[in-house]
Amino acid sequence: MRIRNHDVTLTNALDFRTVASGLGVALPLLGVVGVVGPFLLGYHSLAIIATYAAVPCLLAPAFGRYVSHTERVEVASDTHVETLLTAGFFCTMAVSVVLLATNEVRPYSYYAAVAAMASLLLLQILRVSPKTRRIWPILGQIALLQLNLVWGVTLKYNYFIGRTDIFGHVHYVRLILENNAVQSDLVGFYESFPLWHVLGAMGHLVSGGYVSPRTVLFVTSGVLYAVVPVGVYLVARRLFDSPRVALAAGLFSCLSSTVMHNGMYSIPRSVGAFLFVFVLLAWVQDDSRSVFLFALFAAAIAAPEAATTALSTAAKRPVTPRTRPRIP
Repeated sequence: MRIRNHDVTLTNALDFRTVASGLGVALPLLGVVGVVGPFLLGYHSLAIIATYAAVPCLLAPAFGRYVSHTERVEVASDTHVETLLTAGFFCTMAVSVVLLATNEVRPYSYYAAVAAMASLLLLQILRVSPKTRRIWPILGQIALLQLNLVWGVTLKYNYFIGRTDIFGHVHYVRLILENNAVQSDLVGFYESFPLWHVLGAMGHLVSGGYVSPRTVLFVTSGVLYAVVPVGVYLVARRLFDSPRVALAAGLFSCLSSTVMHNGMYSIPRSVGAFLFVFVLLAWVQDDSRSVFLFALFAAAIAAPEAATTALSTAAKRPVTPRTRPRIP
Protein backbone atom coordinates (compact mmCIF):
# COMPACT_ATOMS: atom_id res chain seq x y z
CA MET A 1 0.00 0.00 0.00
CA ARG A 2 1.45 3.32 -0.99
CA ILE A 3 1.16 6.27 1.35
CA ARG A 4 0.30 9.50 -0.41
CA ASN A 5 2.43 12.47 0.63
CA HIS A 6 0.65 15.49 1.93
CA ASP A 7 0.87 18.54 -0.31
CA VAL A 8 2.56 21.33 1.62
CA THR A 9 2.96 24.82 0.25
CA LEU A 10 6.22 26.73 0.62
CA THR A 11 4.68 29.07 3.18
CA ASN A 12 3.39 26.21 5.32
CA ALA A 13 6.74 24.44 5.03
CA LEU A 14 8.54 27.54 6.29
CA ASP A 15 6.05 27.81 9.14
CA PHE A 16 6.70 24.21 10.13
CA ARG A 17 10.46 24.78 10.05
CA THR A 18 10.12 27.89 12.22
CA VAL A 19 8.00 26.08 14.78
CA ALA A 20 10.36 23.08 14.73
CA SER A 21 13.39 25.32 15.28
CA GLY A 22 11.69 27.07 18.18
CA LEU A 23 10.69 23.77 19.79
CA GLY A 24 14.24 22.49 19.34
CA VAL A 25 15.40 25.25 21.68
CA ALA A 26 12.40 25.50 24.00
CA LEU A 27 11.89 21.82 24.80
CA PRO A 28 15.36 21.19 26.30
CA LEU A 29 15.06 24.40 28.36
CA LEU A 30 11.65 23.36 29.65
CA GLY A 31 12.98 19.91 30.49
CA VAL A 32 15.90 21.29 32.48
CA VAL A 33 13.80 23.94 34.27
CA GLY A 34 11.14 21.34 35.06
CA VAL A 35 13.67 19.25 36.97
CA VAL A 36 16.04 21.87 38.40
CA GLY A 37 13.29 24.26 39.52
CA PRO A 38 11.44 21.88 41.89
CA PHE A 39 14.79 20.51 43.13
CA LEU A 40 16.05 23.99 44.12
CA LEU A 41 12.73 24.73 45.80
CA GLY A 42 13.07 21.61 47.93
CA TYR A 43 10.46 19.48 46.14
CA HIS A 44 12.79 16.57 45.44
CA SER A 45 10.04 14.01 44.79
CA LEU A 46 8.44 16.37 42.26
CA ALA A 47 11.82 16.79 40.54
CA ILE A 48 12.11 13.01 40.18
CA ILE A 49 8.62 12.77 38.70
CA ALA A 50 9.46 15.63 36.29
CA THR A 51 12.17 13.46 34.70
CA TYR A 52 9.37 11.53 32.96
CA ALA A 53 8.76 14.63 30.83
CA ALA A 54 12.29 16.03 30.94
CA VAL A 55 14.00 13.07 29.27
CA PRO A 56 11.74 13.15 26.17
CA CYS A 57 12.14 16.93 26.03
CA LEU A 58 15.91 16.51 25.86
CA LEU A 59 15.93 13.58 23.43
CA ALA A 60 13.25 14.78 21.00
CA PRO A 61 15.27 17.67 19.49
CA ALA A 62 18.32 15.42 19.03
CA PHE A 63 16.14 12.82 17.34
CA GLY A 64 14.59 15.49 15.13
CA ARG A 65 17.98 16.82 14.03
CA TYR A 66 19.19 13.29 13.26
CA VAL A 67 16.11 12.54 11.17
CA SER A 68 16.35 15.88 9.34
CA HIS A 69 19.95 15.10 8.42
CA THR A 70 19.34 11.52 7.31
CA GLU A 71 16.25 12.48 5.30
CA ARG A 72 18.48 14.70 3.13
CA VAL A 73 20.95 11.86 2.56
CA GLU A 74 20.07 8.93 0.34
CA VAL A 75 20.72 5.82 2.42
CA ALA A 76 21.60 2.68 0.50
CA SER A 77 19.43 -0.28 1.40
CA ASP A 78 21.38 -2.98 3.27
CA THR A 79 19.46 -6.24 2.97
CA HIS A 80 21.83 -8.00 5.37
CA VAL A 81 21.24 -5.43 8.12
CA GLU A 82 17.48 -5.48 7.52
CA THR A 83 17.39 -9.27 7.83
CA LEU A 84 19.60 -9.27 10.91
CA LEU A 85 17.50 -6.69 12.77
CA THR A 86 14.23 -8.40 11.83
CA ALA A 87 15.54 -11.82 12.89
CA GLY A 88 16.78 -10.32 16.16
CA PHE A 89 13.32 -8.90 16.83
CA PHE A 90 11.50 -12.21 16.31
CA CYS A 91 14.09 -14.15 18.34
CA THR A 92 13.67 -11.69 21.22
CA MET A 93 9.89 -11.93 20.84
CA ALA A 94 10.13 -15.72 21.18
CA VAL A 95 12.26 -15.32 24.31
CA SER A 96 9.69 -12.95 25.85
CA VAL A 97 6.85 -15.41 25.16
CA VAL A 98 8.82 -18.22 26.81
CA LEU A 99 9.45 -16.01 29.84
CA LEU A 100 5.73 -15.25 30.07
CA ALA A 101 4.83 -18.93 29.85
CA THR A 102 7.40 -20.24 32.32
CA ASN A 103 7.08 -17.67 35.12
CA GLU A 104 4.10 -17.04 37.38
CA VAL A 105 4.94 -13.32 37.47
CA ARG A 106 6.70 -11.47 34.67
CA PRO A 107 10.41 -11.41 35.60
CA TYR A 108 12.80 -8.51 35.10
CA SER A 109 14.29 -10.39 32.15
CA TYR A 110 10.94 -10.01 30.36
CA TYR A 111 11.20 -6.23 30.61
CA ALA A 112 14.75 -6.47 29.28
CA ALA A 113 13.40 -8.42 26.30
CA VAL A 114 10.75 -5.75 25.69
CA ALA A 115 13.41 -3.03 25.83
CA ALA A 116 15.54 -5.03 23.37
CA MET A 117 12.61 -5.40 20.95
CA ALA A 118 11.87 -1.67 21.11
CA SER A 119 15.56 -0.89 20.53
CA LEU A 120 15.71 -3.20 17.51
CA LEU A 121 12.64 -1.51 16.06
CA LEU A 122 14.16 1.92 16.62
CA LEU A 123 17.35 0.79 14.86
CA GLN A 124 15.28 -0.39 11.92
CA ILE A 125 13.58 2.98 11.76
CA LEU A 126 16.75 5.04 12.07
CA ARG A 127 19.40 3.02 10.23
CA VAL A 128 17.44 1.26 7.50
CA SER A 129 16.26 3.21 4.49
CA PRO A 130 12.52 3.66 5.15
CA LYS A 131 11.29 2.71 1.70
CA THR A 132 7.67 1.75 1.20
CA ARG A 133 8.47 -1.96 1.11
CA ARG A 134 10.05 -1.71 4.58
CA ILE A 135 7.41 0.44 6.24
CA TRP A 136 4.68 -2.16 6.62
CA PRO A 137 6.93 -4.96 7.94
CA ILE A 138 8.15 -2.54 10.63
CA LEU A 139 4.57 -1.57 11.48
CA GLY A 140 3.70 -5.26 11.71
CA GLN A 141 6.49 -5.79 14.24
CA ILE A 142 5.28 -2.79 16.27
CA ALA A 143 1.76 -4.30 16.30
CA LEU A 144 3.19 -7.62 17.56
CA LEU A 145 5.02 -5.78 20.33
CA GLN A 146 1.76 -4.09 21.30
CA LEU A 147 0.00 -7.47 21.49
CA ASN A 148 2.84 -8.84 23.59
CA LEU A 149 2.56 -5.98 26.08
CA VAL A 150 -1.24 -6.16 26.36
CA TRP A 151 -1.87 -9.90 26.22
CA GLY A 152 1.20 -10.53 28.37
CA VAL A 153 -0.91 -9.13 31.22
CA THR A 154 -4.56 -9.76 30.38
CA LEU A 155 -4.18 -13.35 29.15
CA LYS A 156 -1.52 -14.33 31.67
CA TYR A 157 -3.22 -13.41 34.92
CA ASN A 158 -6.74 -14.36 35.97
CA TYR A 159 -7.89 -10.74 35.78
CA PHE A 160 -6.17 -7.49 34.95
CA ILE A 161 -7.28 -5.05 37.64
CA GLY A 162 -6.63 -1.52 36.42
CA ARG A 163 -9.63 -0.60 38.47
CA THR A 164 -12.65 -2.73 39.37
CA ASP A 165 -14.67 -1.90 36.23
CA ILE A 166 -13.83 -5.13 34.41
CA PHE A 167 -15.68 -7.22 37.02
CA GLY A 168 -18.91 -5.34 36.39
CA HIS A 169 -18.60 -5.53 32.61
CA VAL A 170 -17.97 -9.29 32.66
CA HIS A 171 -21.01 -9.64 34.93
CA TYR A 172 -23.12 -7.74 32.38
CA VAL A 173 -21.95 -10.09 29.62
CA ARG A 174 -22.93 -13.08 31.76
CA LEU A 175 -26.39 -11.60 32.36
CA ILE A 176 -26.94 -11.28 28.61
CA LEU A 177 -25.88 -14.90 28.11
CA GLU A 178 -28.07 -16.19 30.95
CA ASN A 179 -31.18 -14.28 29.84
CA ASN A 180 -30.59 -14.50 26.07
CA ALA A 181 -31.46 -10.80 25.95
CA VAL A 182 -30.39 -7.43 27.29
CA GLN A 183 -32.46 -7.13 30.46
CA SER A 184 -32.96 -4.36 33.00
CA ASP A 185 -30.38 -6.13 35.18
CA LEU A 186 -27.80 -3.94 33.44
CA VAL A 187 -27.96 -1.23 36.05
CA GLY A 188 -27.05 2.37 35.40
CA PHE A 189 -26.59 3.90 31.98
CA TYR A 190 -25.25 0.61 30.55
CA GLU A 191 -28.87 -0.58 30.44
CA SER A 192 -29.32 1.63 27.38
CA PHE A 193 -25.76 1.33 26.04
CA PRO A 194 -24.94 -2.39 25.99
CA LEU A 195 -23.05 -2.74 22.70
CA TRP A 196 -19.68 -3.68 24.24
CA HIS A 197 -21.36 -6.35 26.36
CA VAL A 198 -23.36 -7.64 23.39
CA LEU A 199 -20.07 -7.97 21.49
CA GLY A 200 -18.57 -9.96 24.37
CA ALA A 201 -21.62 -12.24 24.49
CA MET A 202 -21.52 -12.79 20.72
CA GLY A 203 -17.85 -13.75 20.88
CA HIS A 204 -18.61 -16.24 23.63
CA LEU A 205 -21.44 -17.79 21.59
CA VAL A 206 -19.37 -17.96 18.40
CA SER A 207 -16.69 -19.91 20.29
CA GLY A 208 -19.30 -22.45 21.30
CA GLY A 209 -19.03 -21.43 24.93
CA TYR A 210 -15.41 -22.56 25.29
CA VAL A 211 -13.95 -19.05 25.59
CA SER A 212 -14.90 -17.22 28.79
CA PRO A 213 -16.53 -13.78 28.52
CA ARG A 214 -13.58 -12.03 30.12
CA THR A 215 -11.18 -13.67 27.62
CA VAL A 216 -13.35 -12.50 24.72
CA LEU A 217 -13.16 -8.92 26.01
CA PHE A 218 -9.40 -9.12 26.61
CA VAL A 219 -8.67 -10.63 23.18
CA THR A 220 -10.90 -8.09 21.41
CA SER A 221 -9.29 -5.14 23.17
CA GLY A 222 -5.79 -6.45 22.39
CA VAL A 223 -6.53 -6.83 18.68
CA LEU A 224 -7.99 -3.33 18.51
CA TYR A 225 -4.96 -1.78 20.17
CA ALA A 226 -2.56 -3.66 17.90
CA VAL A 227 -3.93 -1.41 15.14
CA VAL A 228 -3.38 1.80 17.12
CA PRO A 229 0.33 2.21 16.16
CA VAL A 230 -0.64 1.85 12.50
CA GLY A 231 -3.25 4.58 12.88
CA VAL A 232 -0.75 6.83 14.67
CA TYR A 233 1.75 6.25 11.84
CA LEU A 234 -0.82 7.25 9.21
CA VAL A 235 -1.74 10.41 11.13
CA ALA A 236 1.91 11.39 11.60
CA ARG A 237 2.67 10.62 7.95
CA ARG A 238 0.06 13.19 6.92
CA LEU A 239 1.45 15.80 9.29
CA PHE A 240 5.19 15.35 8.75
CA ASP A 241 7.05 14.79 5.51
CA SER A 242 9.20 12.08 7.08
CA PRO A 243 8.46 8.34 7.18
CA ARG A 244 11.01 7.95 9.98
CA VAL A 245 9.20 10.42 12.22
CA ALA A 246 5.87 8.71 11.46
CA LEU A 247 7.28 5.26 12.25
CA ALA A 248 8.84 6.57 15.46
CA ALA A 249 5.46 8.03 16.45
CA GLY A 250 3.87 4.60 15.97
CA LEU A 251 6.58 2.92 18.05
CA PHE A 252 6.40 5.46 20.88
CA SER A 253 2.60 5.22 21.00
CA CYS A 254 2.99 1.46 21.46
CA LEU A 255 5.26 2.11 24.47
CA SER A 256 2.95 4.73 25.99
CA SER A 257 1.69 3.69 29.43
CA THR A 258 -1.70 5.24 28.64
CA VAL A 259 -2.10 3.20 25.45
CA MET A 260 -1.02 0.00 27.21
CA HIS A 261 -3.40 0.64 30.11
CA ASN A 262 -6.38 1.31 27.84
CA GLY A 263 -5.59 -1.82 25.82
CA MET A 264 -5.50 -3.92 29.00
CA TYR A 265 -8.55 -2.26 30.55
CA SER A 266 -11.02 -3.86 28.08
CA ILE A 267 -14.05 -1.67 28.83
CA PRO A 268 -16.26 0.40 26.47
CA ARG A 269 -14.06 3.45 26.95
CA SER A 270 -11.12 1.45 25.56
CA VAL A 271 -12.89 1.22 22.21
CA GLY A 272 -13.47 4.98 22.23
CA ALA A 273 -9.75 5.67 22.65
CA PHE A 274 -8.97 3.26 19.80
CA LEU A 275 -11.44 4.94 17.43
CA PHE A 276 -10.17 8.41 18.36
CA VAL A 277 -6.94 7.71 16.46
CA PHE A 278 -8.92 7.11 13.28
CA VAL A 279 -11.00 10.22 13.89
CA LEU A 280 -7.71 12.13 13.82
CA LEU A 281 -6.74 10.33 10.60
CA ALA A 282 -10.00 11.36 8.93
CA TRP A 283 -9.56 14.90 10.27
CA VAL A 284 -6.11 15.42 8.72
CA GLN A 285 -7.32 14.29 5.29
CA ASP A 286 -8.63 16.91 2.89
CA ASP A 287 -11.43 15.37 0.84
CA SER A 288 -15.18 14.75 1.08
CA ARG A 289 -14.75 11.04 1.79
CA SER A 290 -12.73 11.86 4.88
CA VAL A 291 -15.48 14.15 6.15
CA PHE A 292 -17.86 11.19 5.96
CA LEU A 293 -15.33 8.94 7.74
CA PHE A 294 -14.84 11.61 10.42
CA ALA A 295 -18.58 11.63 11.12
CA LEU A 296 -18.74 7.81 11.04
CA PHE A 297 -15.90 7.31 13.51
CA ALA A 298 -17.18 10.11 15.76
CA ALA A 299 -20.52 8.31 15.95
CA ALA A 300 -18.78 4.99 16.58
CA ILE A 301 -16.85 6.48 19.52
CA ALA A 302 -20.12 7.51 21.14
CA ALA A 303 -21.85 4.21 20.41
CA PRO A 304 -20.28 1.95 23.07
CA GLU A 305 -21.36 4.23 25.93
CA ALA A 306 -23.99 6.42 24.27
CA ALA A 307 -25.91 4.25 21.82
CA THR A 308 -29.18 5.50 20.47
CA THR A 309 -32.51 4.28 21.81
CA ALA A 310 -33.19 2.47 18.54
CA LEU A 311 -30.00 0.44 18.78
CA SER A 312 -30.68 -0.33 22.40
CA THR A 313 -34.25 -1.48 21.64
CA ALA A 314 -33.01 -3.73 18.85
CA ALA A 315 -30.38 -5.24 21.14
CA LYS A 316 -33.05 -6.06 23.76
CA ARG A 317 -34.90 -8.46 21.44
CA PRO A 318 -34.59 -11.99 22.85
CA VAL A 319 -32.25 -14.32 21.01
CA THR A 320 -32.87 -18.03 21.52
CA PRO A 321 -29.85 -20.14 20.61
CA ARG A 322 -30.31 -23.76 19.55
CA THR A 323 -28.33 -24.92 22.56
CA ARG A 324 -27.37 -22.97 25.64
CA PRO A 325 -23.56 -23.03 25.85
CA ARG A 326 -21.87 -23.39 29.17
CA ILE A 327 -20.51 -20.19 30.73
CA PRO A 328 -17.02 -20.67 32.15
